[in-house]
Amino acid sequence: MSLALLWGLSACGGGSGAPPAPLPTVAPRIDSFQASSTAVARGGEVTLSWSTSGADVVDLEPLAQGLPPDGERRVRVQDSSFYTLSARNAIGTTTQNLNVAAVDYDWTALQAELDSLIPEAVVDAYVFELRVDDVTVFRSNGGDLQPDSAVFVASASKALASAALLTLVRDGLLDLDEPVATYLEPEIDWPSPKSAITTRMLLNHTSGLATDIDCISDPASDLRECVQSIADAPLQSVPGNAFAYGGNSYQVAGLIAEILSGQSFNTFFIERLADPLDMPQTRFFGTNPRVAGGATTSAPDYLRFMQMLLSEGRVGDEPFLPQALAREVRSSQIQGRPRRQLPPGASAFFDGYALGWWHTRSNALQGLSDGPEISDPGLFGTVPWMDFDRRYAAILLLRSEGVVVGVQIWDDLRPLILAQLAGQS
Repeated sequence: MSLALLWGLSACGGGSGAPPAPLPTVAPRIDSFQASSTAVARGGEVTLSWSTSGADVVDLEPLAQGLPPDGERRVRVQDSSFYTLSARNAIGTTTQNLNVAAVDYDWTALQAELDSLIPEAVVDAYVFELRVDDVTVFRSNGGDLQPDSAVFVASASKALASAALLTLVRDGLLDLDEPVATYLEPEIDWPSPKSAITTRMLLNHTSGLATDIDCISDPASDLRECVQSIADAPLQSVPGNAFAYGGNSYQVAGLIAEILSGQSFNTFFIERLADPLDMPQTRFFGTNPRVAGGATTSAPDYLRFMQMLLSEGRVGDEPFLPQALAREVRSSQIQGRPRRQLPPGASAFFDGYALGWWHTRSNALQGLSDGPEISDPGLFGTVPWMDFDRRYAAILLLRSEGVVVGVQIWDDLRPLILAQLAGQS
């Protein structure tokens, strides 16, 4: 057989090769073409996603051509934008349109509320910043605090510490539901009555550990010595059975982080969370860091952290935490348990807790958001919070005003924000 004949057979599908794929007989179908939101803050990001049947490629105008038949594309919306998806095959083309509106907000009422804080002697100084759709839409400060000032945030440290622990889960080094003795022994003599305690219980304040051990405030101690003191103290309740808010369980979680990472907790936190999320002013300190309450941070730093959780574990286009793990903060993990120890004012605003985050009572959202809204107020008045339905994160940074003051200001600011986001100004 001649070489020319072989080439001819090959071109016609002859010979021993696989038969050519059948040509389509109908034009492609667009099964879905949608945006993660059809109205976003100007400069905010949305995800456009699509699925098709029978298409070879799709064009997404005005962004790109020759894309896969099913896929997604993150875009930043500076102005209201009109997108056209064209699904193509050899028979024809099918198109579908989608509009995403860029929204501008009026924060006059919000600024007026903040302007009243210092003249009315509610606070000496404050920083406030609000991000919607991953873009800062409003910031304000008063007194001697600047927009990027860093202050100690007390219990607002818990959400930070918990997220750092979740990076160990991400990397397969920690199981939240494994008994903590697996990680602590032999460095800590962990007694058998506490054998059921897990890291999840530590981070949810359901471990049953005593909450009145003073070593967490002793800078002369080290983390191992402090955790051994906590281990030696009698249980306060049966592990897993009750919620009792305090710092000792987080001290134990901090030592687990040290053991698994081979680093001090402070270094572990910087390398695992602060540096990857570009949080240069967020730090813990000392050989016995107060894991549940000893961090300093700034408004821009903390907002970058919250945006990671709002974005389901992503930082920009890059994954930081698995989506399922990042979403765990959205559902309360203490439902059905008695609540035996609460910080001042907590019973008035919360309806649950998960991995460092309080869950706001739904009636506080006044029908303007489906939530959940979660927060982590601190003793000195700092309140970071975010709303997953309205896609916003905010932080009120105070220095030494008391948690009840911060929570009350938060409660006053929330309806002003939600009214704008719900289009009810």
